[in-house]
Amino acid sequence: MKNVSMNGIFSRNVEIFISLAKTKSFQKTASIFGLSTSSISRELVTLENKLKVTLVDRSCRPLILTPEGRKLLSELIPIMNESQRAVALAREASNFHPSLRIGFIDSFSYDVVPQFITVMQSKISKFICLTGGADRLVERLLSHEVDVILTINPCFEIPDLRRHLLLREPSVLIFPKSQYDFRRYFRSWEDLAHCGLPFIRNYSFSGGGQLESQHLTTHDLKLMGTIQTDNNGLRIKLVSDGKGWAIVRPLTLLQHEKLLSKLTIYSVPSPLIERKVYILGRSNISVDLYRDIVDSLANILNSEVIPRLTEIFSPTIVKSIEVYPYTNK
Repeated sequence: MKNVSMNGIFSRNVEIFISLAKTKSFQKTASIFGLSTSSISRELVTLENKLKVTLVDRSCRPLILTPEGRKLLSELIPIMNESQRAVALAREASNFHPSLRIGFIDSFSYDVVPQFITVMQSKISKFICLTGGADRLVERLLSHEVDVILTINPCFEIPDLRRHLLLREPSVLIFPKSQYDFRRYFRSWEDLAHCGLPFIRNYSFSGGGQLESQHLTTHDLKLMGTIQTDNNGLRIKLVSDGKGWAIVRPLTLLQHEKLLSKLTIYSVPSPLIERKVYILGRSNISVDLYRDIVDSLANILNSEVIPRLTEIFSPTIVKSIEVYPYTNK
């Protein structure tokens, strides 16, 4: 069964009720607990019979709680949070080495994650490291699959999360290597629409695509192109093959060094388009562990990744990259 336990303090049918309240789905809760939907339903019935109340309105999709269910949930949440805090303090006091379930956006997977595991091994008993797009990682955080994620979505609307801005990273433009200096043909975003090559877009519903779309819409920019993809490697390969140009992030390019010799890299015109990478943590992660995660990642970026970027990009681009350790708070 997947690890969704509230430190073993609550019974399983109570944990299932809390999960149902959050996911609003028997199927999603069944997936989280590694059970069938019928088993989830039986667990809920068992709890309702014990309490002699109906907790969930099963006639609605997505499901909703009854007034009694909402009242129970409102009473359980502070108790659950306090119990998690108490267990975390007890583990710290006994020098317990916790496990860590953490999700990384794809551009961190090759150049940051291996070093992060090496640095944190003495403090962590077991790692589960997942990678994926920003939206998928947020889903995994909310469904208790992971406890910490790196994402471009700060999720300000979600309460009770630890939240830290780790990185500000400007985008760059990539063009196919050519005898022509494409920079001569553009001085602004408007000029890029007439640079002679189509724009290869990030898929509109991906994290990077939403960042691009927001920038272009805000500044009323229209860039022509017929190709969209949610795969950064594919976009970079298409550009290297001369199919167009694209907007990418420096850390993303590091994962495709073999293609760099076939690319020309430019800084973006004003106004800049940048991504912000946040570290989001669930409240059951202790402050000390969360701080160690933030500072370890900040140190890896400053000591290992930024020097590598300096070898590839212009000083103007590298100087625009900002890393924020927790200790600066």
